[in-house]
Amino acid sequence: MASAISTVLGASLRPDLVIVITDGLTPWPPTRPGREVIVALLATKIARPAPPLWAQIVEIPAHISND
Repeated sequence: MASAISTVLGASLRPDLVIVITDGLTPWPPTRPGREVIVALLATKIARPAPPLWAQIVEIPAHISND
């Protein structure tokens, strides 16, 4: 996530908001980015580091299909 967020915020047209969808296993930026970040955190049974305190978190539960 650190690399992706840096790339987006380094573009010539900087967004006001960054939204990422992730399982949370990719390293986060070590400090708060210069914009608001919303994280759609996918449910997983794999242990992962806690998301950063500077991000707004929306948890997306896993749905298991019986098909």
